[in-house]
Amino acid sequence: MSTPTWLSSATQTLNRLASIDGSRVAILGIGNELNGDDGVGVWIASELREQYPGNIRAEGDKTRLILSAGLAPENFTGQIRRFRADIVIMIGAADMGCEPGSVHWLQWEQVVGMSSSTHSLPLSIVAHYLVAEVGCEVYVLAIQANVNEFGQGLSTPVANAAQDVVHALGALLFTRV
Repeated sequence: MSTPTWLSSATQTLNRLASIDGSRVAILGIGNELNGDDGVGVWIASELREQYPGNIRAEGDKTRLILSAGLAPENFTGQIRRFRADIVIMIGAADMGCEPGSVHWLQWEQVVGMSSSTHSLPLSIVAHYLVAEVGCEVYVLAIQANVNEFGQGLSTPVANAAQDVVHALGALLFTRV
């Protein structure tokens, strides 16, 4: 099986970052857990925290920060600024017009005008702020949604993609800490 394009791009970015001693990565899970696939970013962040608890910064000098931002990622910019992130990975559902569950690694500028979940500010504005204030790089890991109905869980293709993302990001981020 070939490596998905998103994983190749993420691996290149994170390998470059790994060459920087003490590099810091923040993951921001975004979305509404009550609206089906829209909650995929929050689900991924929760799974990463659960599976890699010893590697995540609560206080001290850890180099990974994982936040479940829900519908208001802008409310977490202060934590990211204090953490001094080198890279922020925003993870969430999006409507990219492709196959449900497909995953895309995007630079933040590529999400301008992209339809995503119901957060209060567009991700491009949050990303622009982080780049200007923190001096970090910002990437978006977007997963094509299938079902965004209230009271629904993750659809099968999105749940499968989310599990793949957790496994891949876990291997990339937490085997180097």
